Amino acid sequence: MTAAPAMAPDTLLVAAFGTGASHGLYRWRFHGDVWAGNLLFTVSDLCALAAHPTLPVLYGVSGTDAGRVHAWRVSSADDQELGERDSGGALPAHVAID
Repeated sequence: MTAAPAMAPDTLLVAAFGTGASHGLYRWRFHGDVWAGNLLFTVSDLCALAAHPTLPVLYGVSGTDAGRVHAWRVSSADDQELGERDSGGALPAHVAID
């Protein structure tokens, strides 16, 4: 097994809750004295994130009526959507990896 790569200390991954083209998964980086963010993936009602402990995978849940679980590989070189599935319940608000 390989450990998940640590995010640089000047980087944050943020879930922007809401609907529309400006909501979803953002990467924010600190440059000098300014934070700059960019949208990586558009996701409706993205409300929670969790990093896999050993794989370079980030999970998130959409708090929609149907509920969705999303998976991405997020790195400085290659951001990729890995897939999404039903969460098994409506309006999920948390995600955990065991």
